Amino acid sequence: EGAVIARNRAGAQDIWRLNASTFYRVETNYDHWNPVPVSDDRRTPAVKGMEAIGREGVGVEGLLEVLQQWPVYNHHTDYTGVFAAWNGTYQSWTWRLAA
Repeated sequence: EGAVIARNRAGAQDIWRLNASTFYRVETNYDHWNPVPVSDDRRTPAVKGMEAIGREGVGVEGLLEVLQQWPVYNHHTDYTGVFAAWNGTYQSWTWRLAA
């Protein structure tokens, strides 16, 4: 079970659920129903990363492996979060560039 819920000021704008054909959803800075800008496509590499680790690789470590690879993680990345309902994991990181 799982879903990405996109909200606006009035409530849920979109609910994007997992289904039998996919084991993940990738949500980046841009709503999944809109095309990503060519100048900041983190979605395509994240999808490729998820396909590479496969269903068996999904876990905190596997997700971080995908989320910390360039360009998913880049100089515009401020925050990364991993949330896993199956075991109650909620981990988040705020990134800062080295001075």
